[in-house]
Amino acid sequence: MHGELHEKARRLWDRSLAEGLAREEELWLDGHAAECAECREYGELSQRAIQALDSLSFEVDGAAAARVESVVRQRAMEMKSVEDRRARVGAAAAIVLTIAGTRLAWPAAAWLAGQWHLPAPAWEMAFGTFWLAPSVLFGLVMLFRERLTGETI
Repeated sequence: MHGELHEKARRLWDRSLAEGLAREEELWLDGHAAECAECREYGELSQRAIQALDSLSFEVDGAAAARVESVVRQRAMEMKSVEDRRARVGAAAAIVLTIAGTRLAWPAAAWLAGQWHLPAPAWEMAFGTFWLAPSVLFGLVMLFRERLTGETI
């Protein structure tokens, strides 16, 4: 329980330095820091670290920044094309495996349906629903993933 209070205090210190706290959280943190030297020291060290970082300043060369941005964009496009290729390969693999699996499973399903005296339309519909549909759906999702999720670069 005591460790949870320290963890809560540290999370609140971090959030207070980044974005601020609600009044009730601030009051709790102040009260806890007044009683707990460890958490008070954590808060002081965090504030000093932020102040030290704020004091650092440097000039950025515009041309260098443009080159870095260009390289990052190019790398992102390369990664996207690799991801697109993987999606196409995954979709193709789903289709190929579905066809191969269907050719192997169909005779077994037909034999089993014959043993159970199931009418052809019933077992064929069940086979299509539980065997083919998931694979076809997976392949389509892989192919059209970008359109479905709205991802763009």
